Amino acid sequence: MMLVGGHPFIVRLALYNVANMNITLTQTLQDTTTLSIYADHLRRQILIFTQQSELADAMKDVVYKDSAKL
Repeated sequence: MMLVGGHPFIVRLALYNVANMNITLTQTLQDTTTLSIYADHLRRQILIFTQQSELADAMKDVVYKDSAKL
């Protein structure tokens, strides 16, 4: 849950993949970039932001404001 901020769909997706892809939770957490179990979800988000520029602008504001706090 810490890796994805508790996002319910992503947590469920990770656990589903552990149960059905014969990999461990540790492997999933360590190797998120090469396993690409999140790729479909991220592609969908990109599509939404591409189609709705006002939503993309709002997301940029959130990301930039949060990164400024770090």
